[in-house]
Amino acid sequence: MLDRNLIQYSFGTKATATGYDYFSAQTESFDIKANDMVISTAQPKSVLLNVLFEPKTFMADSSTYDITAWSLPYIYGLRSYGLTAPLKVNNVGKGVIAATPASTQKSVQAYAYVSGWQSAEDARFLAALLKKNIRVRVSEDPFASGGKQFNAGSLIITRAGNNKTDFDQTVRQTALQFKRELTPLSTGLMDKGSDIGSKEVHVISKPRILLLSDEGTSYEAVGEIWYYFEQQINYPVTLARYQELSRVKLTDYDILIVPDGNYPSLPADKLDAWVRDGGKLIVMQNAINQLVNKKAFAIRPKADKGADDGKAQTPDIKIYSERAHEAIKLTVPGAIYKLKLDNTHPLGYGLPDFYYTLKLDDHIYNYLGSGSWNIGTIKKDGYVAGFVGEDIKQKISDGLLLGVQYLGNGAVVYLVDDPLFRGFWENGKLLFSNAVFMVGPPAP
Repeated sequence: MLDRNLIQYSFGTKATATGYDYFSAQTESFDIKANDMVISTAQPKSVLLNVLFEPKTFMADSSTYDITAWSLPYIYGLRSYGLTAPLKVNNVGKGVIAATPASTQKSVQAYAYVSGWQSAEDARFLAALLKKNIRVRVSEDPFASGGKQFNAGSLIITRAGNNKTDFDQTVRQTALQFKRELTPLSTGLMDKGSDIGSKEVHVISKPRILLLSDEGTSYEAVGEIWYYFEQQINYPVTLARYQELSRVKLTDYDILIVPDGNYPSLPADKLDAWVRDGGKLIVMQNAINQLVNKKAFAIRPKADKGADDGKAQTPDIKIYSERAHEAIKLTVPGAIYKLKLDNTHPLGYGLPDFYYTLKLDDHIYNYLGSGSWNIGTIKKDGYVAGFVGEDIKQKISDGLLLGVQYLGNGAVVYLVDDPLFRGFWENGKLLFSNAVFMVGPPAP
């Protein structure tokens, strides 16, 4: 992304510095290592650079037509520091230091290959393998083999699970195509963690995906999801008009995605039965409201603080000429919030124990009860950057924004915010990939 915008950067600097930690919002000392990217503001694109990296957006007026926070460290989820003192850098310009993909190495008859899971590029690699009918497994626990550590969510591709004469060539060439690093394993027994044959290592299904569209749906939301599948990970998805959902044979699909929109209604009983038979329902943004207070679904809205307690209220006297600024007290035009994330759950694989979400409204829900998992929760100190109307700032706290409910043999994934916003929220792409590929049926 920096290359496309002609922003210069460098690698190879080793130093100790003091700077603003984007994640802790504190000034701290830290070590700069040779593989860390260093971006100097002393360059022709300095103005653009400062706009893209400013921790908190400056606004002369809070009345705005678009999002108010977009800092790249939050979008990519990368640990970053802002320095105020000059730093001597090496090798200004392009040139990323990266490991050579193991797929280029001459590896013969590996028992299995392991690949990381930490970005949308890994989802592209997985999608390509599934389309080639390569069976891929995932470990729900961290593990170690051959002196290397692997995180939960790492992709495991075993020879025994793939009866292909060209197994090695197919896997290595696909990894090379997507620039993924493969680690060959000589055994299924791990030095630490669960062995490949254990119940903690699951096969990732090749899902058949249905996306609702047309009446009731947000065309922007449908377009973002469609673009994600068709252009970003190149995986097939079928579109069905909302008004024809009652006639769709849901058993022909493994996943139903209900995007943001204002639906007249959703057939809750039909969806409940399909999920219990093993389907996965991914419900996003305003579509969640259609499942609120439905018997089978556990999602419930969070009550406003200071709700009517039965006592007489003094009317709020407003000034007509100030109506525009009064209205923005009830808006969230794109602000960044930090969630506490349970990254031991498949919905959080590849992410740290926090997630930055872009909030475009004040929707927040109560914590899910038993049989469900509260994956992404927000506390009262979750606000990070961007404008939030003062009348709703208190509401966006102590509630649920990411959750998974298990029903029978299936699952319902609740995504309150848009993880694919305009196709540039990079960590959101990984989160959505987890919802599609990693979240499976309830554990036995």
